[in-house]
Amino acid sequence: MAAGDRIPLVAVSATHDDVAIAGMTHAVLEIQPTVADEPPAAGALGEGGQALTMTRVLVTVFGNSINALVALLGAAAADLAIVYKAADGSNYTCTVAAVAFTRFGAGLAFPPIDGGGRVGPFAVSGRAEWAEGDALSDVLSFA
Repeated sequence: MAAGDRIPLVAVSATHDDVAIAGMTHAVLEIQPTVADEPPAAGALGEGGQALTMTRVLVTVFGNSINALVALLGAAAADLAIVYKAADGSNYTCTVAAVAFTRFGAGLAFPPIDGGGRVGPFAVSGRAEWAEGDALSDVLSFA
């Protein structure tokens, strides 16, 4: 998984803090590393280096139930478990630890198939909250 990768997941079901999210259709995860420049060592010539200081996992959840999505806003940070359908047709689970949702918005814009009006899904987004010393594998897991 490279920096800035977006991972779309078609949801079979999902829970946040072990509470089902009604009407969830899919989710998108985005990995964003934060890199800091380091000065050269004392007395050394040349450039310093770069260090990965933290990685953020951004989460956007899409669904057709406004009430279920709004209920996620302001809820305490909790594990988000998404059961998703993989390319081979099997169900797998993605767990993102300590997700706090902070923003509501319209989802993706889908062009209408038949020329009539069609409302795209709504969305909430947030991020995984990291603790000092956490690795990406502590926050994001696939099973």
